[in-house]
Amino acid sequence: LCDALAYRLCHNPLAMHTDEEGTERIFLPVHSFEDMFAKCLQPIWNYGKEDAYIQKEMLHVLDQLAMADDKKQYSLLFDSLALKIKQQQASSL
Repeated sequence: LCDALAYRLCHNPLAMHTDEEGTERIFLPVHSFEDMFAKCLQPIWNYGKEDAYIQKEMLHVLDQLAMADDKKQYSLLFDSLALKIKQQQASSL
């Protein structure tokens, strides 16, 4: 899942395809990275947020995604979930 998100982070598919003459012919709805991130990781976090293993692995995933984000476009997104995880870890002690 992390590899798929990291790939999508760096590759944005075209939403509009054109013919040889440049006329727009096909529109394909494309989910943003933020939507995909939320739809993929939020359910895992909601289900396993009290599990120490899930907390550790989620932080690892966020670190990997942050390293793949060369332009630092999604730092706030990653940081906000990391903060939730660290708060959950602190409350579990």
